[in-house]
Amino acid sequence: MAEKRNMIRVVMVIQEYHPIIGGAERQLASQAALLKNKGLDIHVVTRRWPGLSPFEVINGIPVYRMLSWGPRPIAAILFIITAVWKLYWLKPDIIHAFELLSPSTISVLSKWLLHRPLIVKILRGGVLGDLTKIGSGLFGKLRIRFVLNAVDVFVVISNEINDELRTFGVEAERRIFIPNGVDTTRFTPADPLIKDTLRIKLGLPDGLLTIFTGRLEIEKRLDLLIFIWAKIRRHIPNAYLLLVGIGSQEAYLRSIAGEGVIFVGEVEDTAPYLIASDIFVLPSISEGLSNSLLEALSCELAVIATSIGGTTDVVVNNVNGLLVNNESPEELMSGLMRLLNDSDFRRRIGVAGRQTILEKYSMLRVVTAIRNLYSVLLSK
Repeated sequence: MAEKRNMIRVVMVIQEYHPIIGGAERQLASQAALLKNKGLDIHVVTRRWPGLSPFEVINGIPVYRMLSWGPRPIAAILFIITAVWKLYWLKPDIIHAFELLSPSTISVLSKWLLHRPLIVKILRGGVLGDLTKIGSGLFGKLRIRFVLNAVDVFVVISNEINDELRTFGVEAERRIFIPNGVDTTRFTPADPLIKDTLRIKLGLPDGLLTIFTGRLEIEKRLDLLIFIWAKIRRHIPNAYLLLVGIGSQEAYLRSIAGEGVIFVGEVEDTAPYLIASDIFVLPSISEGLSNSLLEALSCELAVIATSIGGTTDVVVNNVNGLLVNNESPEELMSGLMRLLNDSDFRRRIGVAGRQTILEKYSMLRVVTAIRNLYSVLLSK
């Protein structure tokens, strides 16, 4: 049983956190703030990178950054040892880990020490997914068994992840579907006048604007998108591709980009750029459930994405977006050309996409589901 206190204390464990911001970090930040508003005592434990303070309060949430220095194996061990100590000191009522790697190892060890319920959110399935990563190496099978047997509930964000857990023998009652969520009041559609005003403010060109938001990494296949864009520009000279984000591939992508490709870099708020755009594109070979995709749908953009991971749970082809084969550059180019040339189709699938988000993926729905899950676990 959880110790008696005025507020339920939840410690969330994640590899990285603010100011290092990716999809998982943004989800945790949004959920933590709303759960705090619902009366929960939320704390975050994460890695400490050089230049960052060991403790900080971010938007009312205490964030503890634990040692993680030296060569990779030593850094991982340091993180695990110091984080377990911190959880023992915090004595949470519930442990909530984000990812199956170090955060889950930390959380399983803490569960054994504290006898508290443990929730693990799996961030990604498929060839680059959590289960694939944790299962690789000499002791992969033992590590999978170590984690899978100890977790009380897995939060799954896609059917792909759910199927993988089923394959590993995780019972249905331990697989709870709670997708990523999006703030539908911040990521919202705008009329043409507001779009034009935003474009002027952001220094964006007139014309048809297709946007990608996220990390500029190999699995996003932005090199392929840039190659396709050069062909598209021959047919539609006023078509622009907007890349919002940073990553290890940025220098290479800049070196191969031609006219009509705009690199924005890292921005604190992607909402204005999405609202100002016409089309959202996601050409990845691996995704869990893309926050950028959900945000674009919420902004009523026409979306085109590869048919992978959690994307196929959200997007119904030709209804609220376009799905293309991730092994077919021809399909990606054909789909982009269709969206660029057909404003009525863009408008129709954009409206349907926004409705999908309101019905199934609003952050308020997601946080309510998480709060209910906490109550169920604490009642056992």
